[in-house]
Amino acid sequence: MTETALTPRAEAKRLQLRTAAQRLFQDRGFSGTSTDAIASAAGVSKETLYRHYRTKEDLLSDVLQHFFADAILPTLIDRLSLQDDLHVTLSGLARSALGYMMTPDYLALLRVILTEAPHQPGVAVLFQTTVPMQAISIIKGILGAAHGRGLIPAVDFDAAARLFVGWMLSFAILDGLFVVDGPPRIPSEAQQEAIVSLFVKAVS
Repeated sequence: MTETALTPRAEAKRLQLRTAAQRLFQDRGFSGTSTDAIASAAGVSKETLYRHYRTKEDLLSDVLQHFFADAILPTLIDRLSLQDDLHVTLSGLARSALGYMMTPDYLALLRVILTEAPHQPGVAVLFQTTVPMQAISIIKGILGAAHGRGLIPAVDFDAAARLFVGWMLSFAILDGLFVVDGPPRIPSEAQQEAIVSLFVKAVS
């Protein structure tokens, strides 16, 4: 659902619902969370919930969209107009993305998606289109802009963007989701720089 032309009151209600839904999705899973529970946790009527979100899927989509848009999208967009240095551009992007992907809230939602995807295909599609595919699209734009400036030759921008997203997902999974004896282990700046350097060499 689009959020254009929302009144402050409507935006506040959506924030209430989104915050309550995110907490319940993380605690109970998508299937285990009812719209009644969301409305109750948000302190609104069920009619109010349905006035803002037609379905529970719409609400999950909004939760995921705001996770992406609030935490990382502005930084990614800014990177499109950064100086003509692809390494600097991608290094900044990786730092922002990993800082977002390794948060407990993001990892908790990712666990919910992975657990429920086999039984709720729509949940997996919502996540795929809202988070990773948007990131891939933006990285393709960065690489296309770099090519337009003569910084890199013509390459398969989709394949390259998936490669870049892939290494970050590997840390989110192996050093985030699968860490059970402490907090997520964000890769060091040196690790990140080494991977970005290898990537830039590969596409140059």
